[in-house]
Amino acid sequence: MGLFPPTPKYTFENIPDLTGKVAIVTGANTGIGKVTARELLKNGAKVYIACRNEEKANKAMDDLKAITGKTDVQYVSLLFRNFLALTDQLSEIGPWKYSRNS
Repeated sequence: MGLFPPTPKYTFENIPDLTGKVAIVTGANTGIGKVTARELLKNGAKVYIACRNEEKANKAMDDLKAITGKTDVQYVSLLFRNFLALTDQLSEIGPWKYSRNS
């Protein structure tokens, strides 16, 4: 076993065309969430940035639009007082087919 981790087998270049797909990325205003949103957006997905702070989300969306040249990114608030508020907000995004990847 070497000192450094092996070269990854899956990189950003391996992401397929995501046109027509929808992604909700939590914590996408910074860090790995922002990188994830960027790469999904670059590859054609419609991206919803789910954050608690709308101001930070708007800054992140402006950054992502400038970096990728894509505009299909929107903010979703994570400030929910109850489960019904969450389901109401998600129903505005579109029809859902529940899937869990674990």
